[in-house]
This record gives sequence, structure tokens and C-alpha cells, in this order.
Amino acid sequence: MRNFFASRTSVVARINGLIALAILSQIFLSVYTLVHHRTSLWDDRRHELQNLTATAMSIVKAEYDLYKSGRQTEAAAQEKAKERVAAQRYGDNEYFFISDLGPRMVMHPIKPDLNGKDMGSFKDPNGKLMFVAFAETVKLHGSGFVDYAWPRPGADKPVPKLSLVSGFEPWGWVVGTGVYVDDLDHAFWAEVRRQGAIIFAVMLACGAISLTVARSLSRSILGMARSMEGLAEGKLDTAVEGEARQDELGQMARALGVFKSTALRNVELQQAAERQRVAAEEARAAAEKAAIESERSLVVRSFGRALQQLAAKDLTYRMRDDIPEAYRELQRNFNDALAQLHAVLQQVGRDTQTVHLGTREISTSADDLARRTEQQAASLEQTAATLDEITATVKKSAANSAHARAVVSAAKDGAQQAGKVVRDTVEAMGDIETSSQQITRIIGVIDEIAFQTNLLALNAGVEAARAGEAGRGFAVVASEVRSLAQRSAEAAREIKTIIAGSAAQVETGVSLVAATGQALERIIEQVTEINGLISALAAGAEEQSSGLAEVNAAINQMDQVTQQNAAMVEETTAASHALGESAQALAQLIGTFELGGASQPEPMRRAA
Repeated sequence: MRNFFASRTSVVARINGLIALAILSQIFLSVYTLVHHRTSLWDDRRHELQNLTATAMSIVKAEYDLYKSGRQTEAAAQEKAKERVAAQRYGDNEYFFISDLGPRMVMHPIKPDLNGKDMGSFKDPNGKLMFVAFAETVKLHGSGFVDYAWPRPGADKPVPKLSLVSGFEPWGWVVGTGVYVDDLDHAFWAEVRRQGAIIFAVMLACGAISLTVARSLSRSILGMARSMEGLAEGKLDTAVEGEARQDELGQMARALGVFKSTALRNVELQQAAERQRVAAEEARAAAEKAAIESERSLVVRSFGRALQQLAAKDLTYRMRDDIPEAYRELQRNFNDALAQLHAVLQQVGRDTQTVHLGTREISTSADDLARRTEQQAASLEQTAATLDEITATVKKSAANSAHARAVVSAAKDGAQQAGKVVRDTVEAMGDIETSSQQITRIIGVIDEIAFQTNLLALNAGVEAARAGEAGRGFAVVASEVRSLAQRSAEAAREIKTIIAGSAAQVETGVSLVAATGQALERIIEQVTEINGLISALAAGAEEQSSGLAEVNAAINQMDQVTQQNAAMVEETTAASHALGESAQALAQLIGTFELGGASQPEPMRRAA
């Protein structure tokens, strides 16, 4: 209801709402009247039944009182009571009946054939045990109403019927009567139709009145609403409707006309003020535009000079012009950027010089290492050739030792050949002495080669350490070469010692051969001793041959490693030369920038 009367609800809707409320009130009142009317109809009918039943009960009681007074017997009193009650009629030939609590029919004035019959199974068309209900009502309450369906006399269709039964306790009777109540429904619906006609007439009248009033108000209010909307949108040429009315709406329309006139005057004043403001704004904008154009030209010239210097690769230039405050932050940022670029290029120039010097040293060291590696490879080739010769000589010495062992064995065949054997032995001993001297010289050469190889490996290790990470693999190879050289020197010293022993034994053999002619009797013993010495010499020669084979294999391996090192040195040399050329190109590029005299990078010379 509160929302209904709120300002957002239209006036027409409020009027229609009031009319609808009045109609609803009339409907509610009519419904209440109809309910009350129906209740009254039923109450009247019940009161009627109560009065009629009271009459019948008074007859039965009167006959009972006569019996109790002794003026008649009980049977006569009962028969007389039944006759008198059966003769009672009311309304449209309505009657009374009497049954007991059995239930058994005692008296029925319309259907006497029911008298004396058991009515416990007697049902109405709806299946209700009517007489059982009569008896139970009397047993529980003494009297009461029971509704059921029963056809009217001469008709077959059952209609609603209401009975009132009362118990007469002395005889155990149930006295009752019933009336049809379908006429109550007819009367009720007749009243409903009458009230409906009244409500319909009221609704038509209210609808006509509300429609007339609503149309009148709606046209005026909508016209004023259109005028207000037009004025609110600034359409001051909008016509104001309803100014001629003499009611409240006319007053509102005239007030709206005054508002329109005032708004027109305000618009004229605002237009004049706006023209003045626009003229002032245009003048101020022209002055500001001229000032901004002047500042912009100054800034453009200042930055143009700075960019020209930057295009000329002059990084020492700084912007120091007095420019407007709005552009000074940009000026500081530009100067800071030039300063940072200047510092970076200076550092790059210094680093480029350092890189170039380093690459030049690396190139020199790599060239030196290449030459040394080539020399080492040549020395290893010579050493390998010498070892091949030594191996051949040692093999020959082993063959001579075997031959000497055969000669000594042949000396045992007979003393008659001793002279020849002695001569052969002297010759063999001379050959052995000569071979031993040659082997001693060769071993000296091998020892010298091993010493030189050891020095070369030591120098290679030093150069690899100076090369850093790039020379680590070469340092490992140099260490292996040095180890092999030391083993070769040790083997050479052992062979030299063996050869020295062999020379001493040969000298002893020569002495023994010289004394052979003087002591032939000791030939066998001496030959046996010589045989042992020759066997030892052969064993030493075999060991020497095996050691020389190992030395030869090590030298060949050193030769392969040296060749690989030479290839790596050539690659390192090429890379260092390329790095030097790149550093020189970078230095030349940086030299094209103006960095100041103290920080300008020096020109670089190509490494030889």
C-alpha cells in the first residue's frame, strides 16, 4: 500500500487502484453476507427440526407419563404414541419415524412394511448406514443431526437430507425426522446471483466513473509531462498545455509557463556570457600557442645541434642551452645517455687494446711453439732412424753370440782342432769387441737423444702452462714424452752397463785365447767358461733387442703425438691471428668516435 501511494506510481494508476479497492471491498462484503446467509439458512433449518422433534418427543413422553400414572398399559401407551407420531405432518408432507437402538424399525408412516425389520444394513445411495448412524448418535449424545442422501417422494435421484434424532431412554426408542436441504442450496445460489448482479453493476458504474476521470486527468497530466520533458531537454519552444484550466492542474500549468519564461531569459543571458567567454578563451589560446611554438622551436634547435654532433660521432658534446623547464628533464636524460655511451666506448677501447696485446703475445707464442714442435718432430724422426740401426746392430750381435756359442760347442769335439778354434775365437772376440765398442757409441747417442727429448718435453710443458686452458692437452702429451725419454735413458744406461761387462769378458776371452797355446790342457774348462759367458752375452743381446723394440715403439708414438700437436698449434696460431685482426678492426671502429684526447684509443699495429 505504501509503495502504491509512492511518487513513482501514476495518478491514473492511483485512481484505478482506489476504484479496484472499492470493488474488492464490495466483493468481500458480499462474500461475507453470503456466508452469513448460508449459515443462517442452516441454523433456521436445524432450529425448525429441533422444534418439530420436540413436539414428537412431547407426544411420546405424554403417553409414557399416562403409562406411569397407571391410566394405561405400557403396550397401549406405546401403540398410542406410535399412532399419534405417525399422524404428525409438517411442511411438504414431511413425517416422523421411530426406531430402536438395534437398530430395528419401530414405526414408519410412509413404508409400514419396514416396521419390525432390522435396519442395520440399510444404506443410502452413497453407502452410508443411516440407522446405524442414528443409533450411534443417540448413544453418544442423546440427540443430534445426521446428514445423508435420500430421494424425494416420487423421484429416483437422491438429494441431500438432514435428520434430527432424539433418544427416548425409557423405551429405547429413537425418534427422528428429516428434511431435504437441497432447497437451501437453491436459496443460497439465488442469493449469490443477486449479490453478483449487484457487484457487477457496481463494477460497471465504478469503471465508467474511473475511466472518465482517468481520461480527463491523463490527458492533462500527460500534456504537462510532455511540456516538462521538453523544457528539461532544453526545448524552450515547447508549448505548455492546460494553462486555461481553473483547477490545480491549471495552476501547475501556469507555474510551468512562468518557469519557461524564466528559462528563456536565462538562456539568453548564458548565450551572451558564452560568447564573451569564447572570445576570451580564443585570445588566451592564441597567446599560449605562440608561447608554446616559441619554446618548441628553441627545443628543436637545441636537440638538432646535439643530434648533429652525435651523428658526427662526437661523444664529448653536451647540451647546455637554457630551454623551458618542461624539457629540462629530457635534456638531462639526453646528456646522461651520451655520458654513459661515452664511458662504455672508452672502456671498450681500453679492453680492445688489452685484447689485441694478448692476441699478439698468443700469436708469438704459438708461432714459437710451432717451430719447436716441428724441430721436435724432426728430432724424433732421426731418433727413430737411429733406433732402427741400433736394433739391426743388436740383432747382428745376437746372431754373432749364437755363432760364438756354436763355435765353443764345436771346440769340445776335439783338441786336434783347438788351434783352429783358438784362431776363430780370437777373430770372434775381436769382432765382438768391435761390436761392443759400436754398441757403446750407439748407446751414448741414445742417451744423448733421451736427454734432448727430456729437455724438449720440459720446454713443451712450460709453453703449455703459459698457454693456459688451450695448452692443457699438449701439457699432458709433453709429460708422456718426458716419461718415455727418461725410460729410454734408463734403458740405454742399462745396455751400456751390459756392454761394458761384455767388453771386459771379451778382454778376458782374448787373454785366455792367448794362453791357449801354453795350456791346452785347460781348453775344455776354458771353453766351458767361455760357453757360459757367450750364453750370458746372448741373453743380454736378446734383452737389449727387446728394450730397443719398446724404445722404438715409444719413439713412434711420440712422433704421432708430435704430429698431432703440430696440427693443434697451427689451428691455435690461425685462431690467435683471426682474434688479433678482429680486435684491430674493433679498435679502428672505436677510433672513429670523438672520445676526448686522454681516452682516445691508440692505433694498433698488425702482429708480425
